[in-house]
Amino acid sequence: MFDSRSIAPFARRLRMISFDDAQALLVEFVKPLGTEYLPLEDCRRRVLAEDVHALVASPRRDVSAMDGYALRDADAEVGAHFPRSRKSFAGGELPPEIGSGDAARIFTGQVFQEAPIVW
Repeated sequence: MFDSRSIAPFARRLRMISFDDAQALLVEFVKPLGTEYLPLEDCRRRVLAEDVHALVASPRRDVSAMDGYALRDADAEVGAHFPRSRKSFAGGELPPEIGSGDAARIFTGQVFQEAPIVW
């Protein structure tokens, strides 16, 4: 492995090349390695050659990806203010539908009955 001290004398003599030249070098010299099928336990530090798709959607419903506030898309406008009428925790009861001009504090993993905007 090189460290900064061993490469420093050479670095002084190198010149910066353009992005287009660097890209041309990559196209010329870097070639795909091909693919192989391996057991999962042998795949550490490797890159997938194609997308992997789950057989079952998870989670099976629309859920909040983060903590935030939920409100109706139709009510969303810059500078709007909403009273926070309720909190909705993941794993708890499904919240009632969010009404016009209303907002709910939601937490990661909470199920949506319809898709609100989350900020």
